[in-house]
Amino acid sequence: LQFCTLKKSMHTKPDSSLLFNVNRQITQEIEPNEVHRIEIETNTSSDNVSQHSESPKFNYHSTLHKRQQSWVDPLEPRIQDTFYHKNLDTLRPRYSLLLKHGSVDAVFNGNTSNTNTSRSRSPSWETEEYKFQQEANKFGTFKGVTARCLLNIFGVIMFLRMGWMVGQSGILLSIIIILLCSSVTFITTLSMSAIATNGKIEGGGLYFMISRSLGPSFGGTVGLLFGVGNAIATSMYLIGFAEVIVDINGPIFGNKLMDVRIWSNIALLFETIVALSGGMKLVMRSSMILLGFIITVIALIYVGSLYQIDENVGIIGLKGFQSGNFNANMNPNFTESEGIKYDFFKVLAIFFPATTGIMAGSSISSQLKNPSINIPKGTLSAIGITTFVYLTLVVILGGIVLRINLIKNQLILQSISVYGPLFLGGVFAATLSAAMTSLTSAPSILKAVVDDKIVPILTPICGKTTT
Repeated sequence: LQFCTLKKSMHTKPDSSLLFNVNRQITQEIEPNEVHRIEIETNTSSDNVSQHSESPKFNYHSTLHKRQQSWVDPLEPRIQDTFYHKNLDTLRPRYSLLLKHGSVDAVFNGNTSNTNTSRSRSPSWETEEYKFQQEANKFGTFKGVTARCLLNIFGVIMFLRMGWMVGQSGILLSIIIILLCSSVTFITTLSMSAIATNGKIEGGGLYFMISRSLGPSFGGTVGLLFGVGNAIATSMYLIGFAEVIVDINGPIFGNKLMDVRIWSNIALLFETIVALSGGMKLVMRSSMILLGFIITVIALIYVGSLYQIDENVGIIGLKGFQSGNFNANMNPNFTESEGIKYDFFKVLAIFFPATTGIMAGSSISSQLKNPSINIPKGTLSAIGITTFVYLTLVVILGGIVLRINLIKNQLILQSISVYGPLFLGGVFAATLSAAMTSLTSAPSILKAVVDDKIVPILTPICGKTTT
């Protein structure tokens, strides 16, 4: 009778704790010979009913490490997330374990009367002081995402190949090329934003989002390739930086190839020292300086286009919009150079890298204040800014420069700029900033792969990791 009364009281309290709901189901599965023992326990602990209903002992904190918690609800891990949940039995105990221990608290704590367990204590990383310190050292939308994306997108292709593209494809097809390339990155960003806004983002950026959505197989593959790809991209940008120096000053150490190797390694050593000595704060400060320099160079190009006239290099000024030069440059005029006959798709392939680099911000997701907000807003704003700059430069070049000079003179933007020597500084800043972005992104991604122990052979590379 008392047992039935207890069950009735549970049904009449819809707001009872999860502990009672689970224990009620456990009790229904217990053998009949156990009923008498339950009645005695119920009779001797009648006060516990009200105590549990007011302050249940069941603890909703996840027992998993921070990186292992499920996105939506730690108590409801999805099937594809089970690889990252190392302690599923303690997170969501099997029904057989509940039957064995008799209650949810007994599974977690071993003793239902002990309320001061280690599981009830907040982890050290959740303390308010630690949170405040962590937030103070992290970056917002512009500094953490938009600036890094702009630094990675603006590169030597914009400075050296923009005029050539307009001369080959014409104004109309050049606009179509820019919109096609930007649409690819825009759609990619929308997909990334859908994942980023669907849960908590930890370190690893693109790898973390893909691995938690598609599982460790896809995530590990993408993470390794993306990490190694960023490392290789660092060398590519530095080689471009070295080639510009060699073209300006000529060979110094014997031949051009050896000069490129030496200058690129000097630049790599310099950037490595900056990254290791000052950490992400110094990297971001130096990146902001480089971004400011690049923006200044672009602004000087816009200003110079308003009054610069130099017929020796084919710059006819704003009168080109009225004299017919703009209409003459509207249609394509593909030429042949060094045995290569250019067409629309070849020009598209050459220009496409000028729109990539949108993952630069998400790669340091662990350094962002709110990745779910910072990544979508910062990346989309960077795509919008770069697309606007590219489109306006196409219109300007098509209106004030003759086609023959657009094709032959790769430094036509330097002639348009208010101060030519500063233009070369913009080229150096673009290559160095892109290299720094890739240099700091690669280890962050690879460390996230190592932390999840997907590739055990890489564990010694990052040393002892903690999650």
